[in-house]
Amino acid sequence: VLDLMRERRSYTVRLLGGAGCGISTLLAVCASTLEDLHTTGGGRVVHLCKMPWHSEQMFLRLLLRQVVQDDGAQADRLSLHEALGQLDASQRLVLVLDGLLPEEQESISTAILYSGAACVVSLLMGCSEARSEEDGTEHQFIVRPLSRPEQYAILKTRAAELDLSLTPEEIEVVAGKEGAGSPQYLVVALRYIKLRREAGHAMPWLDQLPGRTADILGADSGVLAFLEHVHSNKFV
Repeated sequence: VLDLMRERRSYTVRLLGGAGCGISTLLAVCASTLEDLHTTGGGRVVHLCKMPWHSEQMFLRLLLRQVVQDDGAQADRLSLHEALGQLDASQRLVLVLDGLLPEEQESISTAILYSGAACVVSLLMGCSEARSEEDGTEHQFIVRPLSRPEQYAILKTRAAELDLSLTPEEIEVVAGKEGAGSPQYLVVALRYIKLRREAGHAMPWLDQLPGRTADILGADSGVLAFLEHVHSNKFV
């Protein structure tokens, strides 16, 4: 991915994978690495994540302001097509965009493709599904679930960071859960285990640890229910 982004021609790169598989982390790492490269090479990297409260129009306005480097009304009057057309031919721009819906991804990639921008504009995005059509300027990479050795490595490393001691049997239980192929799930699970231990709970409940991230947070045996029980206060 980084090799493609370094080339002096425009590319669209999509990282494909399910929720929680680590795409957002990979995009952030790529953006940080590319920022170092382009700072010395006359280019710019724009890294934006569309949050749940962002409408499509709000996100596009944030993107436009970053592209033209203007926080005022001038940027708000432009389309992405027009904004890219204003860039100098000597510039290089890499857009690293996260959290977009498939139709929003298509809209932005189409605007870049037909903008007629004189400079090199590359696009790096995370996607939940592959496109049926792929051309010479577009590349798709699948981010696969973690292997069992990778799960063990993450569990041991992050548990040590949290000052959390796990037996080999406990690590095996967590790694055997449905969502264990996701780095996000493993981190959330470890934080929940630490929360329960600090509350003085013994570990037989570990077998009932929910197998999905959303369930760890919201299920009857999850974080919110546990906090409600401890504090006698309804959170939802």
